[in-house]
Parts: sequence; structure tokens; C-alpha cells
Amino acid sequence: MTSIESEILGLSGKSAIVTGSGSGMGRATTKLLSQLGTNVLAVDLNFSEEQNFGTSGKVICHVADVSNYTEAEKSVNDCVNNFGGVDVLVNCAGILKGGTIFDLDFTDWKRTIDVNLVGYVNFAKLVSTVMVKNKTKGKIVNVSSTAAMSAEPGNIAYCSSKGGVVSLTKALAIELAPYGIRVNSIAPGWTRTPFAMAYVNKESEEAICKRIPLGYIAPPEEIAGNIVFLASDLSRFMTGNIMLVDGGQLSDSTIPGIGY
Repeated sequence: MTSIESEILGLSGKSAIVTGSGSGMGRATTKLLSQLGTNVLAVDLNFSEEQNFGTSGKVICHVADVSNYTEAEKSVNDCVNNFGGVDVLVNCAGILKGGTIFDLDFTDWKRTIDVNLVGYVNFAKLVSTVMVKNKTKGKIVNVSSTAAMSAEPGNIAYCSSKGGVVSLTKALAIELAPYGIRVNSIAPGWTRTPFAMAYVNKESEEAICKRIPLGYIAPPEEIAGNIVFLASDLSRFMTGNIMLVDGGQLSDSTIPGIGY
């Protein structure tokens, strides 16, 4: 990274916590932040034996269940003890448990809300407390989803949790603005992560790509770039924003056979 990039982004030498760092968007975000010189506490329930995030910034892997407040607290304390504070929080951990309103398993419902929403609240509360104490004008980025704005049958728990993330982001942005802490959310569409692609076969992938105006499912690295933008100084006048990154899918209301 050049000195100009470092000055523009304002991330070199800073410290970050990224939840869901074991794979997908969380892993790609951790790797990119590290390459930009950010020290990162990577949080997940599982990490591969040879997890390589890059070498510019220091990365510490911390195994924790984000929905457990005590474990979340240990994660934040670990970041503070190793890096002196927290400048950036990326809430990216997530799970999906299927079920319609008719066959929804309430154990699955609770687990989905606990990880996808309560986990975000846990880390936001703990990290913002540290930021205010240290007078850090930090950044919080919550990963939501296009599922917060559109839905399909059998995905009620996930859609509800991601809708909650959108509202949480706006509420936190207003509460934390007086302290100079910015809170934004990113709402990715289909992304080529192990999490998402586990539900996709060849036929459904072709159908998905046809519905995306840009014509492809995004690699997690492309989503990570947008997350890092919201965590950087480039977005310094943005807070309470929900950034849609879906290849144009939700903007497309094309109806075959209609012409103007």
C-alpha cells in the first residue's frame, strides 16, 4: 500500500474486529483490511487450520459465538489488550435456517435471530462503549442483505433478522453520531460464498444470473471492497446508510413483452 492510499483510506495502523471471519465475506474483508495495514481481531466459531489473511496488518483469530454476550466481551477485550482499542467493527457473522411460517422450527428461528441480530447488538454495544471511552471516532459496518428488502418462501427467519439489521443500523447511527461514531450497513445480493452457494445448483445459478443485470454472482472480494469503503475515511460523511450491492437485481422491474 502506498502512502497516498494510506492517507486516503485512513486504515493503516488502525484496529478492527470482523465477525464471521472464517469464510466468505468476513474472511475476504479481514484479508483486505490486513493488506491495508489494519490490525484485525478475526472472530468466528470455526477457522481452517491454515488461515492466511495477509501480512501487512496483524491478524489474531478468536473463536467465539457472537450470540453469547460473555464470549463477545472476551473478543472485544482481546482486541483492546492486543491493539489498544477498536477503530472499526464489521458485523458479518450469519446463518440461515429455512422454514415457512407454517413449518418454522422455533429453535431455528431463535438461533437465526440470536446470531444474525443479537450478535450484532452484542458487539455494537461492547465496541461503541470502548470507542466512547477512548474518544475514538470509529466506524461500525453491519452486513445486512437484499433479503431485508425482498423475500422468497421458506426464508422467513433470515429475512426477518436482516430486516432487523437495517433498523438497528439506523438507530445506532443516530445514537452514536454525537460521539463521532459512524454506523452504516451493506446489503449484498447473491455472493459466491460457501454460505450462499450451498443452496444453489447449476439450474438455479443460471436463473440467478439471468435476474442480475450485471449477469454474475459476486465473489466475496467485491463485497469486501464496499465494506472497507464504509470503514474508511472515504465515507466520512455517511452514517445510517444502507448500501445496496446486488448487481442491479432489485432495481430491475423489467417485464418480458412490455415496450415503451
